Amino acid sequence: SRDGTEQRSAIRNTARVAMTVELLAWGPELHRVKADLLTDPLTKFHYATAWRQTALATDAMAAADSITVAEVPFWLVAGCPLVLRTPTDEQAVKVVGVAGSAITLDAPVAVDMLAGAKVYHAYTAPFEDSVSFKAVTAGIFSGAVTANAVPGSDPQPTPALALDVFEGDVVFPHKPNWRDRPQIKIGQGREVFDPGSGLIDEFSPTGRTHIDARFLFSKIGAAEAEKLIGFWVDRKGKRGQFRVPTFVQDFDVTQVEIAGTSTFRVRGEDFLPAYRFSDTYNVVALRGADNSLELQRIASMSVVGGDTEITFTQPWSQAITPFSRLHWCPLSRFG
Repeated sequence: SRDGTEQRSAIRNTARVAMTVELLAWGPELHRVKADLLTDPLTKFHYATAWRQTALATDAMAAADSITVAEVPFWLVAGCPLVLRTPTDEQAVKVVGVAGSAITLDAPVAVDMLAGAKVYHAYTAPFEDSVSFKAVTAGIFSGAVTANAVPGSDPQPTPALALDVFEGDVVFPHKPNWRDRPQIKIGQGREVFDPGSGLIDEFSPTGRTHIDARFLFSKIGAAEAEKLIGFWVDRKGKRGQFRVPTFVQDFDVTQVEIAGTSTFRVRGEDFLPAYRFSDTYNVVALRGADNSLELQRIASMSVVGGDTEITFTQPWSQAITPFSRLHWCPLSRFG
């Protein structure tokens, strides 16, 4: 709101999902895409999610209304659309029920499928209103097809998350993998009243500065991607706040402090006036060699010998050195 107070509600229980598939298609494949696009514009297709897959544990014969899978992942729940795929055939079905590794389907299996055939999670969605392809050679075309899943049409299960909690707030568990460095944007909400003549008036409705941080994750495994998606879904709406380390070196520590100490010093006196009364920067995260996080709250700061000494409410379990990976860990929310 304009005065800085907020009520963040998730109106939908399921988040919007958009999928973009990059294609390199030759004649028959491009004809298939054209044929699909020429159907009813609102026809919903099953889009298999390649990173969510399991396999048949036993043969599934034609006309069977159930299958047995080798593994039952978290996303395999009632109502989930599936794509059954062999090297020569594929079929779209929906899960009716799950009993152990036995999966009941809403339609019989169309053709015989041998053990090992792939079982993919899928989203149902129509094509977007336009799709473009560009000729790479006389017979090969490249393009991207984007589809937006209909909100609420499919279940959105998420994996169980084991999250660290500090003072009642969960901690963002993932470290950016540094394809790009973190990006930070600092801004202020301002409004200008211009009557058209005379003086103009500029003011800030909230009186606060906002800081936006952007982290890029790339080339991560399916399990890590699922955790990121699950964390995002879990933190939507009123439960949205969480603590996230800056993942940059925020503290220039001047000397070694043994494990069990509750203080360390950072270089210079300027640190004190910058952060002494901050409501945002008052919790510090220490990242260990295994990327585990230890969080501590600042109790006080003072100038000692030309440097700033920071005292914490609890002692650190690890030694603090000039090489320790120490980050601010402010309360945040997804943009």
